[in-house]
This record gives sequence, C-alpha cells and structure tokens, in this order.
Amino acid sequence: MPGPPQSRLGDKSLVPADAHGCPACPHTCVGPAVGGSPDVMVNGRPALRVSDPGVHAGCCGPNTWTAQAGSGTVFINSLAAHRLGDADAHCGGMGKMIEGSGDVFTGG
Repeated sequence: MPGPPQSRLGDKSLVPADAHGCPACPHTCVGPAVGGSPDVMVNGRPALRVSDPGVHAGCCGPNTWTAQAGSGTVFINSLAAHRLGDADAHCGGMGKMIEGSGDVFTGG
C-alpha cells in the first residue's frame, strides 16, 4: 500500500482551533504552503519538506505555519518529506496538511 499523497507548494494546511487570546479566538484557519524544495518537483510544483513555511488567513496573529512532521524514510534535500495528514505548527495551534498530489505517494 502506498504512503500518503506528497504535499506541494500551494497545498493547504488546516488548523481547527487557532488561538491568540483575541475575542474571535479560537477559530479555524486554512492556508497554502509558500516554500518548498528548490529542485525536487511533484506535479510541476516544489515538494514540501519538514520546516517549509506556509501562511493562512483569518488569524489575529502572524498568519503563519510551519511543516512539523513527515516521512521517516523519504527525505528531500535532507529533510523529511511532508505529506497529506502530516502535522503543522500554526501560529496559534497545531494543524495538518489537507491537500496533496493525486498521483505521487510518499511512504514511511
């Protein structure tokens, strides 16, 4: 059985409860990855790796997230591959990737 779909530049992460202590918190935030591999492409887009950044809207904080978890066996530029369902640290809580390639799967 193949692993989860590989996530790419522009794929989105979701945090179900982003909180910064403002009156609107906690709230859901969704946003795309804005960084990825400089030389490994998946479907013509840079592959995501642990530590790659993202942004999200609808937040009362810095509107950012960072890829936190990934494959234990597949590495891209010496960083673990980041895939659909892998954990992300949003500026106000933990989320996960909700998009990935339809035909590239990364094991581990």
